[in-house]
Amino acid sequence: MNKILGWLTAGGMAILPMNAFAGQDSTSRVYTFQVELDPQGTLVSAALVRDAPDATTRQLQDELQNWVFNAAQRDGRPVPTKTWVRVTAVPATQGSIAQVLSATAGPAPEMLRKPVFPVAAQRRGDTGVVVLQLDMDDQGRVQAVDVHTKVGDVSRRMAESAIAAARNWTFRPEQVDGVPQAGRLLMPVCFVAEAATDTCQWIGPDAQAMGRDSLLALDPAVRLTNPVAFVDR
Repeated sequence: MNKILGWLTAGGMAILPMNAFAGQDSTSRVYTFQVELDPQGTLVSAALVRDAPDATTRQLQDELQNWVFNAAQRDGRPVPTKTWVRVTAVPATQGSIAQVLSATAGPAPEMLRKPVFPVAAQRRGDTGVVVLQLDMDDQGRVQAVDVHTKVGDVSRRMAESAIAAARNWTFRPEQVDGVPQAGRLLMPVCFVAEAATDTCQWIGPDAQAMGRDSLLALDPAVRLTNPVAFVDR
């Protein structure tokens, strides 16, 4: 499996997805699992992507066994599916367990080229979020890019830079009965000072507060039956 690239730092500024849910613990992180489901939507496997195994990831893998997924269908019959589940959680600490905040299913980023932070915008102190809507083909290539919404002081040059970078992004598509699926995604690009990444937030569909490494599939092949039914701890 090719390495999924994260967001990088350029010119003293961080250009990265958001790192906290609005109004929630800023220590929350996103953990990604490659998930395989049988035709009934029962978990067959959940492989951790990128992160090293630790107490939090082991707990999340155990919890995934009990989550209920809607099975994908082809020609009216349920079929096996491969997807990626992103779990936002406050990591476990000594004497406590991880707190799950949200979970979504859909494609996963493969190669993400960082946008250029326009020098003029940096000099003015402009910061903000460009939320992009991406149409992806069944090979994970971006076919169309548009600005879904903007948050903060986002100039035209910043939006153009985000769009230009996104045209070269690639993703790992979901697979339904072994067949890769095209899809539509929302994904943020944040232009912020490295010391102020906690200000980089946006509100997604259905008033969802979106956080670090957020990627929202608008038409996923697989959905969690009740993605907010997590136990408060």
